[in-house]
Amino acid sequence: MECSSWIVPWSDIIHFGGKRCQRVQAAEHRNLPRRRPLPIELQRIRSRDGGVGWVALNRLLVERDEVDHDNCVLPSGDFRSYHVAHVLRCQDGDNVRAGIVDGRMGTATVAWVEGGDLKLSGFRSFGHNPPEPPPVDLLLAIPRPKVLERLLADIASIGVARLILCNAYRVERCYFDSTLLQDPSRIRRQLIEGLMQAGCDTRVPEVTITRRLGAFLAEELAVFSKNELRILAHPCAGALTISTFLSTRVDGRILIAIGPEGGWTDREVNMFVGTYGFSMAGLGDRVLRVDTACVASLSLIQSHLAESRVFRDGRVGTRANPEVRQS
Repeated sequence: MECSSWIVPWSDIIHFGGKRCQRVQAAEHRNLPRRRPLPIELQRIRSRDGGVGWVALNRLLVERDEVDHDNCVLPSGDFRSYHVAHVLRCQDGDNVRAGIVDGRMGTATVAWVEGGDLKLSGFRSFGHNPPEPPPVDLLLAIPRPKVLERLLADIASIGVARLILCNAYRVERCYFDSTLLQDPSRIRRQLIEGLMQAGCDTRVPEVTITRRLGAFLAEELAVFSKNELRILAHPCAGALTISTFLSTRVDGRILIAIGPEGGWTDREVNMFVGTYGFSMAGLGDRVLRVDTACVASLSLIQSHLAESRVFRDGRVGTRANPEVRQS
């Protein structure tokens, strides 16, 4: 019996002298399913860009140069074609949610052409403009490139208008020479995947990369983030939590700065707070990884903004009792 033909539980994996030994018993007694080979299309998806991971599509987005008048043809090996065929299981004439990157959104009609290519039509009839960019900007000290590549999609999915990738004392200098930061199209592709996950926006966040944090704050911050509420995410005894800090502020743009693994240095904290008017806020006593802190902080901010919009529109009576509605 070949081990590669069966799924082996983790309890049956034993290590001897650094070498892994798989103990596989008769599958008839364990009722283990036979391992099925991946479809060729899925193998292409998982192997592209080094196999970053699965892509969840709540809205298909296409670039402007992919649209020819009213139609767009996606090859059979494209991950969007695979999603429509094998996840949505669409037939000819079915409709899917679609949009043009940095353009309008609507419903496209599916048609399968010879060779398995996907033809989408109806782009001229798209009548929904994307929402205004969220009033949130993120200043992020660059984490490890592999972490950043995964994080980009989450950042776009939660929603920011501008993303500033900056240097810091505890950022490895070699990160700036990584293939990810040297290839803007790769960053853009990850951001678009996050927008497809969100399903309600087509605007790609504006990305700025700076190697000199002090110079950026001194020369560009005043114009770049005018009239913004500035938050420095930093674990500090006695600091307010981000949710508590936001509860006292309702209007205005928000700029949040999140440090690298190991956090901001004392000198950087003094520069942010003392010179540039940032206020320190945290997520509690626990020290989090950069990707976790980033997702948690942005989620709290977006929740606060959504709640503020509800109260501003007059759909909820009071903040203390959100179930009381105005008549």
